[in-house]
Amino acid sequence: MKAHLAIQVAVLAVTALARTEVMLPLYTPPGGIPAKPDWQAAVDAIRNNPDMHFYVVINPNSGPKNTSSPGNLGSCNLWNATDPNDPDYLEHGCNRDWSTNVHILNQFPNAQTLGYVATGYGNPERRSIEQIEEDIAEWAAWDTARTWNLNEVGNISIHGLWFDETGITLGNRTEYLTLTSYARQVFSTTGPSPRHQFSLVMNPGSNPDQNYEDDLFGMADAVVVRETCWTSAAGGDCPPPYEPFDYAKLRDGFGLPHNAAYRNKSVVIVHQVHDPPAANNQTLYEQIRGVSILLESKTADRHAEAFIAQSAPHPELYSHMPLGPFATKDDFVSQFLTHWPQQVPECIILAVIDKTKPPSPEDDEGQLAGMVAFLRTSTTHLSTEIGAIVILPEFHRTHVTTNTVGLMLQCALTSVRDGGLGLRRVVWQASTMNAASVRVAERLGFQREAVLRWHFVFRQGTENHKVGNGRPLPPGSDEGDLGRDTVVLSLCWDDWEQGARERVEEAMTRTK
Repeated sequence: MKAHLAIQVAVLAVTALARTEVMLPLYTPPGGIPAKPDWQAAVDAIRNNPDMHFYVVINPNSGPKNTSSPGNLGSCNLWNATDPNDPDYLEHGCNRDWSTNVHILNQFPNAQTLGYVATGYGNPERRSIEQIEEDIAEWAAWDTARTWNLNEVGNISIHGLWFDETGITLGNRTEYLTLTSYARQVFSTTGPSPRHQFSLVMNPGSNPDQNYEDDLFGMADAVVVRETCWTSAAGGDCPPPYEPFDYAKLRDGFGLPHNAAYRNKSVVIVHQVHDPPAANNQTLYEQIRGVSILLESKTADRHAEAFIAQSAPHPELYSHMPLGPFATKDDFVSQFLTHWPQQVPECIILAVIDKTKPPSPEDDEGQLAGMVAFLRTSTTHLSTEIGAIVILPEFHRTHVTTNTVGLMLQCALTSVRDGGLGLRRVVWQASTMNAASVRVAERLGFQREAVLRWHFVFRQGTENHKVGNGRPLPPGSDEGDLGRDTVVLSLCWDDWEQGARERVEEAMTRTK
């Protein structure tokens, strides 16, 4: 998916993400055919949740081969011929148990395999840079290998790395800069081409020192800032320094990054989850939702305050919309960020950040320019709608609207393998009286499908600065109410492949 640096979107409020991301350290041998129960359970979860993106950590032997963990012979050579001239010899892929089952994982568009690399907490006496680079190079070389299925050559390619035992002090900076640079270079030049995806996850298991946080998050695509157990059940499942997990204990510098801007790159790992009464679906749901809210709340609050400061003097921004205007931040948060997503199916509200502007109090990467939403997203029918678009007055008649909508179209219609959501239909709805909105959609390739007459009733519309459809209301209507007719437009996957992508990319070249 082509990235565009002029604009970014950041989550304001979420009820159901189109793409939820799950880190799954699958530290268990797969077995052969059929797979072992624990491995099969992971495969079933991936298959049954196509709307979730799973990062699956592959770990045969604390790394990709027998020599990854000194003193532990592992099992990579079992069932493999040792003579490179033997047709049953596997140069890469550990053994046929692993090649068979990694191949199965790679068939799922929502599964991304990461290779496990032990880095010894940045201590060269535990693992040297040369030893670590050998593992990185081996993972990069995984490409294809024979499986247990007759005449099948499986796809065993690895699409990222899991750096375990990551050092957390500033003194580790030079070593990890060397390792991450080497990893990105070798994965770009070795193995399958194109590889499509590469992610680098660092797992220190706890927060890095505050003076090292910028460096560590800058090297990685994600960082594990908390790893612990769900329960301290008898049997030593949760030995010190682990302690039972409770999202309410997370705070800046303890399970959350010191800098709230890094929350969207933060990972919390919880293991040793036992059956009821120690855990049940409801308590697990509450914990997961609690973590999700913590990872978004501070950024949303900063954006909301800035948004109201700039939008409250302009109620006309909402004149064609069934929501707003909002006079205070509390109204905006309670009525829109909190209540509205509960009424609109599958909604994610996003802040629009203009990165051509200098950093601001509300965002470290630019200036808040407005808001927008994906709504009514269906993972069954592979469709979504772009709506709730409010661009702040300072950014009218600039690149912001075009680039914002263009980014969302790229995200929605680009295939999952290439980093998008892989949807087939994107809808745009606008008041028939909002010619500017219709022009934006048509300029980017949306096609008109229908007009929905009397689609909305604007209660006290006149008082709330709404624009109606210009036609008389039926007898008995409340005084001051207005009606809205709606134009429905869409841009579908085949439009995208037949020229709309290039049309959008050309429009996005504008940055002023």
